[in-house]
Amino acid sequence: MLPPTRSLARTRTRLCGLPGGGGTPLAAGLRLALDTATRPQPQLAALAAAMGARYLALPRAGSAGMAATLGAALEA
Repeated sequence: MLPPTRSLARTRTRLCGLPGGGGTPLAAGLRLALDTATRPQPQLAALAAAMGARYLALPRAGSAGMAATLGAALEA
């Protein structure tokens, strides 16, 4: 996160220092599709399959259960 500023030059300088492209968190996140809907969504499962990602349906999961499941899934 960038701190609030009205200086375009300062913002540009700070943004230039951030890593981009290649192995970004977005690329890592696309390995997993998390479905937290009340009912599992077949469209998301199909999208995950098309992307070569794992699909996890976690309807009504609490935060502790979700964190444990995600941690295990990302380590696998």
